[in-house]
Amino acid sequence: MIAFAAPRSRVVLRRALAITLEAALAFGTILLLLYLSKRHTVLGVWIDAAAPAVGGVVGALLAILIGTKPIPQLQVTWDRDAFRYRVSGEERQVLWPEYKGYRFTWGFPTKLKLLRATGRPIVVDFFAFDEEQRAALLTELSLRAGKALPN
Repeated sequence: MIAFAAPRSRVVLRRALAITLEAALAFGTILLLLYLSKRHTVLGVWIDAAAPAVGGVVGALLAILIGTKPIPQLQVTWDRDAFRYRVSGEERQVLWPEYKGYRFTWGFPTKLKLLRATGRPIVVDFFAFDEEQRAALLTELSLRAGKALPN
Protein backbone atom coordinates (compact mmCIF):
# COMPACT_ATOMS: atom_id res chain seq x y z
CA MET A 1 0.00 0.00 0.00
CA ILE A 2 1.24 3.49 -0.87
CA ALA A 3 0.08 6.44 1.25
CA PHE A 4 0.65 10.19 0.96
CA ALA A 5 -0.47 12.94 3.29
CA ALA A 6 -0.65 16.54 2.10
CA PRO A 7 1.58 18.94 4.05
CA ARG A 8 -0.53 21.07 6.39
CA SER A 9 1.15 24.30 5.22
CA ARG A 10 0.13 23.63 1.59
CA VAL A 11 -3.45 22.90 2.60
CA VAL A 12 -3.63 26.15 4.58
CA LEU A 13 -2.06 28.14 1.72
CA ARG A 14 -4.46 26.70 -0.87
CA ARG A 15 -7.45 27.32 1.38
CA ALA A 16 -6.39 30.94 1.99
CA LEU A 17 -5.86 31.47 -1.74
CA ALA A 18 -9.28 30.05 -2.58
CA ILE A 19 -10.99 32.23 0.05
CA THR A 20 -9.13 35.32 -1.19
CA LEU A 21 -10.16 34.72 -4.79
CA GLU A 22 -13.79 34.10 -3.83
CA ALA A 23 -13.90 37.28 -1.74
CA ALA A 24 -12.27 39.30 -4.55
CA LEU A 25 -14.81 37.94 -7.02
CA ALA A 26 -17.69 38.85 -4.74
CA PHE A 27 -16.33 42.34 -4.05
CA GLY A 28 -15.51 42.89 -7.72
CA THR A 29 -19.03 41.83 -8.71
CA ILE A 30 -20.53 44.39 -6.36
CA LEU A 31 -18.30 47.12 -7.79
CA LEU A 32 -19.17 46.08 -11.34
CA LEU A 33 -22.88 46.28 -10.56
CA LEU A 34 -22.38 49.73 -9.03
CA TYR A 35 -20.39 50.82 -12.08
CA LEU A 36 -23.00 49.54 -14.52
CA SER A 37 -25.73 51.31 -12.57
CA LYS A 38 -23.73 54.57 -12.92
CA ARG A 39 -23.18 54.77 -9.16
CA HIS A 40 -19.51 54.01 -9.19
CA THR A 41 -17.11 55.71 -6.84
CA VAL A 42 -15.66 59.10 -7.63
CA LEU A 43 -12.26 58.16 -6.21
CA GLY A 44 -10.74 57.37 -9.56
CA VAL A 45 -10.09 54.46 -11.84
CA TRP A 46 -7.10 53.14 -9.87
CA ILE A 47 -9.10 52.90 -6.67
CA ASP A 48 -11.94 51.18 -8.54
CA ALA A 49 -9.47 48.74 -10.08
CA ALA A 50 -7.65 47.95 -6.82
CA ALA A 51 -10.80 47.63 -4.69
CA PRO A 52 -11.54 43.97 -5.60
CA ALA A 53 -8.03 42.92 -4.58
CA VAL A 54 -8.20 44.82 -1.30
CA GLY A 55 -11.72 43.54 -0.68
CA GLY A 56 -10.54 40.01 -1.43
CA VAL A 57 -7.72 40.16 1.09
CA VAL A 58 -9.90 41.75 3.78
CA GLY A 59 -12.69 39.26 3.08
CA ALA A 60 -10.26 36.35 3.25
CA LEU A 61 -8.85 37.52 6.55
CA LEU A 62 -12.37 37.86 7.98
CA ALA A 63 -13.33 34.42 6.68
CA ILE A 64 -10.21 32.84 8.18
CA LEU A 65 -10.66 34.60 11.54
CA ILE A 66 -14.41 33.99 11.79
CA GLY A 67 -14.45 30.62 10.05
CA THR A 68 -15.27 27.60 12.16
CA LYS A 69 -14.27 24.87 9.73
CA PRO A 70 -11.12 23.02 10.80
CA ILE A 71 -8.26 22.65 8.34
CA PRO A 72 -8.76 19.30 6.60
CA GLN A 73 -6.22 16.51 6.74
CA LEU A 74 -5.78 15.15 3.19
CA GLN A 75 -4.46 11.67 2.47
CA VAL A 76 -4.39 9.43 -0.59
CA THR A 77 -3.64 5.72 -0.50
CA TRP A 78 -3.77 2.99 -3.08
CA ASP A 79 -3.02 -0.68 -3.33
CA ARG A 80 -3.79 -3.52 -5.74
CA ASP A 81 -7.54 -3.30 -5.02
CA ALA A 82 -8.52 0.37 -4.80
CA PHE A 83 -7.63 4.05 -4.64
CA ARG A 84 -8.69 5.83 -1.43
CA TYR A 85 -8.95 9.54 -0.67
CA ARG A 86 -9.41 10.60 2.94
CA VAL A 87 -10.43 14.10 4.03
CA SER A 88 -10.35 14.49 7.82
CA GLY A 89 -11.44 10.91 8.48
CA GLU A 90 -14.07 10.69 5.71
CA GLU A 91 -12.87 8.14 3.17
CA ARG A 92 -13.93 7.77 -0.46
CA GLN A 93 -12.66 4.97 -2.65
CA VAL A 94 -12.62 3.83 -6.24
CA LEU A 95 -12.07 0.16 -6.93
CA TRP A 96 -9.66 -0.26 -9.82
CA PRO A 97 -12.15 -2.23 -11.96
CA GLU A 98 -14.55 0.77 -11.67
CA TYR A 99 -11.88 3.36 -12.48
CA LYS A 100 -12.36 5.00 -15.92
CA GLY A 101 -9.73 7.73 -16.01
CA TYR A 102 -9.08 11.19 -14.65
CA ARG A 103 -9.54 14.83 -15.59
CA PHE A 104 -8.47 18.15 -14.17
CA THR A 105 -11.23 20.57 -13.21
CA TRP A 106 -11.54 23.98 -14.84
CA GLY A 107 -12.14 25.85 -11.59
CA PHE A 108 -9.52 27.47 -9.42
CA PRO A 109 -7.83 26.04 -7.51
CA THR A 110 -7.52 23.18 -10.00
CA LYS A 111 -8.44 19.73 -8.70
CA LEU A 112 -8.17 16.19 -10.01
CA LYS A 113 -11.38 14.34 -10.79
CA LEU A 114 -11.27 10.51 -10.75
CA LEU A 115 -14.03 9.07 -12.91
CA ARG A 116 -15.91 5.86 -12.12
CA ALA A 117 -17.92 3.54 -14.32
CA THR A 118 -20.89 4.04 -11.99
CA GLY A 119 -21.53 6.72 -9.42
CA ARG A 120 -20.16 10.18 -8.89
CA PRO A 121 -16.49 10.99 -9.46
CA ILE A 122 -14.09 11.64 -6.62
CA VAL A 123 -12.52 15.11 -6.57
CA VAL A 124 -9.01 15.26 -5.12
CA ASP A 125 -7.23 18.47 -4.11
CA PHE A 126 -4.29 17.43 -6.28
CA PHE A 127 -2.01 20.43 -5.84
CA ALA A 128 -2.17 20.20 -2.03
CA PHE A 129 0.37 17.39 -2.37
CA ASP A 130 4.03 18.04 -3.13
CA GLU A 131 5.61 17.50 -6.55
CA GLU A 132 6.97 14.00 -5.95
CA GLN A 133 3.65 12.80 -4.54
CA ARG A 134 1.75 14.25 -7.51
CA ALA A 135 4.14 12.58 -9.96
CA ALA A 136 3.73 9.19 -8.26
CA LEU A 137 -0.06 9.57 -8.20
CA LEU A 138 -0.31 10.50 -11.88
CA THR A 139 2.02 7.66 -12.83
CA GLU A 140 -0.20 5.17 -11.01
CA LEU A 141 -3.41 6.60 -12.47
CA SER A 142 -1.96 6.63 -15.98
CA LEU A 143 -0.90 2.99 -15.68
CA ARG A 144 -4.40 2.00 -14.56
CA ALA A 145 -6.45 3.64 -17.31
CA GLY A 146 -4.14 5.07 -19.92
CA LYS A 147 -4.03 8.81 -20.58
CA ALA A 148 -5.98 11.64 -19.02
CA LEU A 149 -9.35 12.22 -20.61
CA PRO A 150 -10.00 15.51 -22.39
CA ASN A 151 -11.80 18.18 -20.41
